[in-house]
Amino acid sequence: MSLNLVSSAEWGVEYEYATETLSGGVTKRTKARKTTENVRTLTGIFTLGISEFVGEHRIESYEYYYGSDYLGETKNAAAEAANKKGIALFNEKNFEEAEKLCNAAYQTCETGYTNEALFKNNITIAQNAAEAQKAAEAQKAAEAQRAAEAQRTVEQERIAEKKAAEAREHAWREKAQRAGKLQRLAEKRAADAERKTVETQRIVEACRQQAQRANERQIAAEKKAAEAEKKAAETEKRAVEAQIANHGLGMIFLLLCQ
Repeated sequence: MSLNLVSSAEWGVEYEYATETLSGGVTKRTKARKTTENVRTLTGIFTLGISEFVGEHRIESYEYYYGSDYLGETKNAAAEAANKKGIALFNEKNFEEAEKLCNAAYQTCETGYTNEALFKNNITIAQNAAEAQKAAEAQKAAEAQRAAEAQRTVEQERIAEKKAAEAREHAWREKAQRAGKLQRLAEKRAADAERKTVETQRIVEACRQQAQRANERQIAAEKKAAEAEKKAAETEKRAVEAQIANHGLGMIFLLLCQ
């Protein structure tokens, strides 16, 4: 509880302010107007002092707040206002704050107040609603977590499938590249073999033609040799015949000469 004294412009008057937090969270602000007239000296006509003692008077007024919200000037009025705010919060499904205000109403009202039992019952209702709301929120959070975990699982599976697809594509690409290289190598080898075959055929053809020309030359040479041999034979034959003829003439001549 805090207490402040403030002087007033009024003669002999002081104001006292007190702030007190009650059970339930309601703040009680007390304003006290206090007149403190001490001994006054009245000067008479004969310079004789006459003293007059005046007593103390105190008047208090109250204001009740919940936070910065004004509730009323009496406990019961403040309790009613707090309960009304609690019901409004309850209707807005703000059950925790509704429970606090209903508790403030119950704690603030005077004992035996008409609606004291109502305030207490409202605490129970708001408390049950708050617990149900917490349970629902916890269930909702759990469901959200399960959904998030399921989503993460799906995402992980999607990522894994994507990586597997990428790996398959990479393997297929490498396989295709290897197959392409092998195909190109096979084509190159086939082309080389074809070139070699063509070259071999060319060489064979050249050899055949060379052999054919050699054979033709051989045949021509043989023919020429045969012709030369024939001519030589004919020449020899003519020579023999001539010799024979000459010999015969000689014999005839000898015979004739005898």
